[in-house]
Amino acid sequence: MSAAEIIRRAQAEDVALSLDGDRLHLEAERPPSAALLAELKAHKVVVIEALKVASARPAWIDRPAPAQQQAVIVEQPNDEPQHIIRTAATASPEWLEVRDQYIGHLMACRACYAPTGRHCAVGAELRAIYDSTPWS
Repeated sequence: MSAAEIIRRAQAEDVALSLDGDRLHLEAERPPSAALLAELKAHKVVVIEALKVASARPAWIDRPAPAQQQAVIVEQPNDEPQHIIRTAATASPEWLEVRDQYIGHLMACRACYAPTGRHCAVGAELRAIYDSTPWS
């Protein structure tokens, strides 16, 4: 049984494992099962090393993903308005679809060259739709 499996088993039995230096401590409201104690005794060194590694992880690893984070409104000093940063991550699905059509055409069309604003008839129409589609 791996250290991760033993730690998960301890959590399932409501047993908290902690370290005091190189010593393993158990905290539980009721006595742990004999099977769990046997596994902890048999794999004590591996469990201690796993707990050391887990406690040494940088804090940013355990942060929630951006989609799970909540937006926080921060008041700007001197009543300055907040600046909205617009990226593809905050854009509407309609805008993303129009953008993908336009870029897909640019990649395939030999007559279109966006840096100079040169487009074929289809490319010019797709660019106009792209420019007029709202972000949100």
